[in-house]
Amino acid sequence: MTSKLYKQSIEIILKNQGREGGYLASPSFEPYQYCWFRDSSYIAYAMDLAGQHQSAVRFYNWSANTLNRYSAKLAACINKKQRGETLVKEDFFHCRFHLSGVETPGNWGNHQLDSLGVWLWAYCRHLELNGKKSAAVINQEILFLVRDYLAALWRYPCFDCWEENGEDIHTYTLAAIHAGLASLGKLLEDEESTRISNEIKSYLLIDLVHGGIFKKSQKKNIVDASLISIAVPFSILPADDLLVKQTIDVIVRDLGYRNVGLHRFHGDVYYGGGIWILLSAWLGWYYSESGRTSQALDILRWITAQAAEDGGLPEQLCEDLYSQKECKQWRLKWNEPANPLLWSHAMYILLYLSLEKSGAL
Repeated sequence: MTSKLYKQSIEIILKNQGREGGYLASPSFEPYQYCWFRDSSYIAYAMDLAGQHQSAVRFYNWSANTLNRYSAKLAACINKKQRGETLVKEDFFHCRFHLSGVETPGNWGNHQLDSLGVWLWAYCRHLELNGKKSAAVINQEILFLVRDYLAALWRYPCFDCWEENGEDIHTYTLAAIHAGLASLGKLLEDEESTRISNEIKSYLLIDLVHGGIFKKSQKKNIVDASLISIAVPFSILPADDLLVKQTIDVIVRDLGYRNVGLHRFHGDVYYGGGIWILLSAWLGWYYSESGRTSQALDILRWITAQAAEDGGLPEQLCEDLYSQKECKQWRLKWNEPANPLLWSHAMYILLYLSLEKSGAL
């Protein structure tokens, strides 16, 4: 029997998909009333797996149109980099857009390479799931432009998936880029994509491992909950790989909450550094995919208990905080954390479907 929250999650996502196909990150939280490629790629992947293929198609049509709109900008950035010129923030592809597909202006950490990496990965999954490989040929020019953009910039700093630390090189970012390029290489039998993805994997395994675990970034030896992605869903290493297992163990030890929740990283100050629903679901997804069904079910039940009456799942819970003071300051600035957050719903769907596939539900 399908759970009420699963159905509500699909309804919330569909309700907050724009006419042209973009997904709002959050409809009720003003700073998030835009479409992010990162969030939306996970959302579209969840919708594909949930059988809501037309929703995913609409998003990929929107994203293709948006990339076409800014294709000259991407090409100019690539050319400028190849000439050895200094890049400035205006040169980079943005991370957030109006539902019309127009860049959102303002002071924001827009240079986030993981967004295009995860988009490329999710789009390739979409084509494989729906048997539409011919569509990749139609979109080959834009796919190769994204490939070349990522190839030109992956060795250089950008903002991370939390839109912070713009002067660092981030493990999750490179994992997302690797996954996207490896998927493109496989789908189109493109040797250049495969070659670059292999370079990135070597870099990850040599330069971003410290003390037997993956580290948050080149400059930071701590863990980040987003490192779960190395195994699930990007499959850079299998879920039972020793390096993965040791990394997950440290994530749970250092960032865990009651064996069901996760912080983003130690010392997080955004809303005081609470417990993130999407990361808790991500951990449960990893547990489910690695056969730890009981732990995955515990997380699913806990997330269900956090939902509002209308099914809304927040970005984070202001519990077990690193800083009460920071939480108060963010509440004064932007009120309560985003609720609903569509990315939280997407990750819940992915956890739910993984458990259903395993026969646990």
